Amino acid sequence: MDLQEKFSEPEFRRNTIAVVVFGLLFPAYFGVAASGIVTLMPTPAVGAVSNWNVSFNETIVFETEDVCFADDGGTCDITLTFAETDEIKQVIKDGNLILGEVRFTLTYDETDESGQWPNQCDDISADLETGEVSIAENGHTTTTTMSDCDSSTMAAKLVSNYTGEGFNVTNVSKSEVQGDWSAEGEGWGNYVVTISVSTNSGSKPGPIDPFVLGNNEDGEEVNVKMQVIAYEIEFAEN
Repeated sequence: MDLQEKFSEPEFRRNTIAVVVFGLLFPAYFGVAASGIVTLMPTPAVGAVSNWNVSFNETIVFETEDVCFADDGGTCDITLTFAETDEIKQVIKDGNLILGEVRFTLTYDETDESGQWPNQCDDISADLETGEVSIAENGHTTTTTMSDCDSSTMAAKLVSNYTGEGFNVTNVSKSEVQGDWSAEGEGWGNYVVTISVSTNSGSKPGPIDPFVLGNNEDGEEVNVKMQVIAYEIEFAEN
């Protein structure tokens, strides 16, 4: 069979064309690569194991606050709602965020005493009820006490034991870390904070003067701020 007859066979034609094209492109490719224009980079394997410094880049996706007054020896309730809105869900989706915790910050200021003796901070205690809200299994802080006019916090965790603090891990993949810190609870719903007050009216140093009016106060006003904290997980190889 001569060459002309061979070219009449489709398979022979395809193979011949492939050899010619490869012969033309092969030296051209390595000429470009040698000039430094083409750089070959290894592709990291998915789920590659390494040592990582892990941090949490936090975002407040929702915030609200309210205030209530409790009489001395009494209580008051504040109900705060994290509503499932399209706007909040879009913020979470656009930022590729994970919901970490719902944080409650309590503050009060000793300003309602009337009298001539020095003010003394009242004793405040609070309890957090989450009802039927979907939350994580572990790590919640649902009670707090205050007696120094400072602020205090409680938190319902949507990821167990989330604190926002970074950490180091060795010989693990990114996917393993991400699996450990993925959301367990959605957080939507009503949270009730119950506040109890015991007032302290202060005392006058030195001998008590019966003609000097003492301090009088009926109770205390407490402010509660609610913040929903979401985060991105960030990795730095070490």
